[in-house]
Amino acid sequence: MAAENGQISSDGKQSFFLSDSHDQMGSLKETLWKYLSHWPLFVLFLALCGLLAWIYLRYQAPEYEIHATMIVKTQSNTILGSDASTSGQQSPFAGLMFPNENINLDDEIALMKSEFFLKRLVTRLHLNEQYVRKDRFRDTRLFDSLPFHIQVMHIADSNKTYRFQIRFADATHFFINQDSRPYPFNSLIFCGGSVFQIGRNAFAENPSQSDIPYEYSWVPVREEADALSKDLNIIQKNTSSSVLDFTYRTPYPGAGEQILNALMEEYIQYSVEEKSQIAQHTYAFVTQRIQMLEQGLGAMESNLQQFRKENQLLDLDQQSTQYLSSMGTLQEGLQKIEIQLQLLNMLENDIRSHLHQYNLAPTNLGIEDMTLTALIAQYNQLALRRQNELQQTTPNNPVIRRLEASLDDLQSAMLQNLQTLKHSYTLTRDQLMSQLQAIQNTALQLPAKEDELNNIRQEQLIKNALYTYLLQKREEIGIQLASIAPDGKVFSAATAGKFPVAPRKRNVAMLALFFALVLPVGIIYLKDLLNDKIVTRADVRRHCGITIIGEIGHSRGNEPLVVVPDSRDVIAEQFRILRANLMRELSAIPHTPLIMVTSSFAGEGKSFLSSNLASAFALRGQRVLLMEFDLRKPKLMERLQMPVKMGIADVLKGKAQLSAAIQQVQQVEQLFVISAGSLPPNPAELILSPQMPALINDIRKQFDLVVMDTPPVSFVSDALILGEYADLTLLLVRQRYTLCRQVEMLHELYQQKRFIRPFIVVNDVKWSGYQGYYGYGNGYDVYRYGYYAEKSARRSLWSRK
Repeated sequence: MAAENGQISSDGKQSFFLSDSHDQMGSLKETLWKYLSHWPLFVLFLALCGLLAWIYLRYQAPEYEIHATMIVKTQSNTILGSDASTSGQQSPFAGLMFPNENINLDDEIALMKSEFFLKRLVTRLHLNEQYVRKDRFRDTRLFDSLPFHIQVMHIADSNKTYRFQIRFADATHFFINQDSRPYPFNSLIFCGGSVFQIGRNAFAENPSQSDIPYEYSWVPVREEADALSKDLNIIQKNTSSSVLDFTYRTPYPGAGEQILNALMEEYIQYSVEEKSQIAQHTYAFVTQRIQMLEQGLGAMESNLQQFRKENQLLDLDQQSTQYLSSMGTLQEGLQKIEIQLQLLNMLENDIRSHLHQYNLAPTNLGIEDMTLTALIAQYNQLALRRQNELQQTTPNNPVIRRLEASLDDLQSAMLQNLQTLKHSYTLTRDQLMSQLQAIQNTALQLPAKEDELNNIRQEQLIKNALYTYLLQKREEIGIQLASIAPDGKVFSAATAGKFPVAPRKRNVAMLALFFALVLPVGIIYLKDLLNDKIVTRADVRRHCGITIIGEIGHSRGNEPLVVVPDSRDVIAEQFRILRANLMRELSAIPHTPLIMVTSSFAGEGKSFLSSNLASAFALRGQRVLLMEFDLRKPKLMERLQMPVKMGIADVLKGKAQLSAAIQQVQQVEQLFVISAGSLPPNPAELILSPQMPALINDIRKQFDLVVMDTPPVSFVSDALILGEYADLTLLLVRQRYTLCRQVEMLHELYQQKRFIRPFIVVNDVKWSGYQGYYGYGNGYDVYRYGYYAEKSARRSLWSRK
């Protein structure tokens, strides 16, 4: 028979099996086939992920990206920075009121994204008051055309969120939350200790929308500012540009444009406010001093007129021309000194009146001492910094404490410097007064009243000069305030994109497809990872070093004997292949060969293999005896549908003759069988009895081949005892049934040499498809070539997988 010729392996033994190199070359094909064989699972997950993607796209609100551009000037932009009194030269106080510092764009971006700045924006636009319409598929936030408006009367806790639902009952009433009682508009709503008042806006009556619920939420300003910061992105266009790109993502493009435009406007307004603080304070200080001087000059003019009238003084300039020329020079020096002393006194009084209050000090008064000017500029910078820090922190903050300590030191330094300057000016004044007094003493002919008149005029001139000076400074400061330009300029107003940026249908579809492929692959991989049963030929060889001598496929029929005369189905041919492989092993045995069939566990098909293997040898014309040595749970005679008579146990006990216990199988002429007989209480001791060797010898004399069907080796020792009489041992392994650890047990017994010439036979083999014996899709298909077409044609395509 051609099938019996088999394939000669490298060790000279016949083999029908694929080589290891072929298995390695087909590993990719095996893996691919393993997953493709589960195509229904992939189809299921593809439909499920597709459905979830559709639901996500249906219920997820599309997000749009809003873009805007603004230019931020990086240098000071004040028009006036010079003092008129210095003939166009830069005033030392210009940098104090209008700092000429370069602007860092990173700092400005951080400012616009800071919680402090965004809280201003949220408060300005009332973004923390949210109106939501509860639609069928998704909630929609309303910004314009509100059907009602909420007025916040009182907030109990500004760190808590207050939320309630509103439904319209009719044109003048509404329902609140689940309350079925209607309330008229302009009623007060109490929610968690806070009080709100609802008013009705213009709302067209539409019965289809009258039952739509609305939800109002008042959230903390800080929380809404944080949410706004997450969706806002500000970047510099490039490193050499002062242009900032604003990007804001929101499901509401109209509101997004409004928010971005308001953000840029708020920054422009904030930059103007910050730069004008010092100038505004100085302007107020100068105005206050001018008002005081106006009152003093008015009183002095009245006193001068009264003095002239009472003393009848005439103009004596012609008489004192010589003296006046000298006195004029001295008086001019005294006038300058007195102005400086007055300015110093006013500045000292202002500082002492606001000691430890850290208000801004007046500047640009014309004080000529540069040291004092620098101290005032440094003090104002620290005071302004302290005011900015207090907007974001508490007075007890260590930063504030350090600033206040520095300001105290600067105040002390300014007061000390003022005392030094006053002392210096006083000494100079005394010297000039001494000189003037000397000149006056030489003019004794002038009346004493004229001298007193000169003093009055001198004081009036000093105050007039100071008044004129302060008027000039006030005008300069006013012009400077009017000339303040913002640091930013809107380059491109906010514009929403025409198409949503999220969710992107393509990305969602690709993600759904990815999970539709990954999840089934993971399930299949996990299933294979947790599998602890023998599936492929490689599993057998990995866990056991015993040679595989044959494989028997799955029998779909219920016939106990598939190997009968004229049988040509697949299983019968596989037994013939097994017979051919065994004939080579049995050819060297000089006496009647005895084959023992056992396994590691019950249910692996020992009786099926034993009976059909014996039938295969009997069809060659040999007298074959099938012995049922399972003396504990015999099932062979039941499978063969033969009556149970005297058997092995009875022969060993001496209750029956061997010839009387042997029965012939009707289907096969040369096949005989001997049953287990009556079940003994001690099967192991019975097998070890002295009658056992004699029984084996008698059987060898009467038959050409003996096949023993024995119990599993994992439960009882019967098979290990009977192995001493066997010439060849077939260890049965059932695909997808036998555990890997049971095959390892057979390998341990093999290493202990408990079997004589052991070989493994794999039973119930599924050749191809998922969990195929030769791998996924690499098994040979016995139906493919049409050799068994008369039976395979009746099978469906599904049954071949």
